[in-house]
Amino acid sequence: MLGSFFRLAHRVHNFSHYSFGQDYILEPAYGESGFLMTSQGDDIKPGDLVILSNGSACTQYQVKEIEYYFDSCDIWTALLNPVNS
Repeated sequence: MLGSFFRLAHRVHNFSHYSFGQDYILEPAYGESGFLMTSQGDDIKPGDLVILSNGSACTQYQVKEIEYYFDSCDIWTALLNPVNS
C-alpha cells in the first residue's frame, strides 16, 4: 500500500533560483491556457508542480503535459497551467 502512495505522489520542482532565458524558456501556449516551458532535468511528470520566480514573488504551475526530446533524455517542453492559490 505504501509503495502505491509514492507512485501517485506528485513532486515539486523549484525553478525559482534559475534564470529565465538562460536555464529555461517560458512562452504563451497558443490555443491553450497556460505556458510552454522548455528546460532540462529528469523525472518531471504530468501532475508535478513547477515553481517559477516572477521578480519578487513565486508562482506555482502544474505540469499538464510534458514531452522529452528524443535525442536528449533530460531536455523537455511542458504545458504548464497556473495553480490557483
